[in-house]
Amino acid sequence: MRKNDLVPHCFLDVKRWSIKPTIFDNNFRIPGNQLLESDLIYIKDPLKINNWTDLEVQKMAVLAH
Repeated sequence: MRKNDLVPHCFLDVKRWSIKPTIFDNNFRIPGNQLLESDLIYIKDPLKINNWTDLEVQKMAVLAH
């Protein structure tokens, strides 16, 4: 993604589950901090904003919001 000048912006959803054999408090439903999967939003690299057109800046402001 970075080769295409895209960087992570935010996580939409994070799924945390215990990954076998780790079990917390003898309950497999307690996730701890083990990340199983996630949905992530990428945006154009804001550090390169000087290369963007005015329209691209406007679009990215709306998308990032």
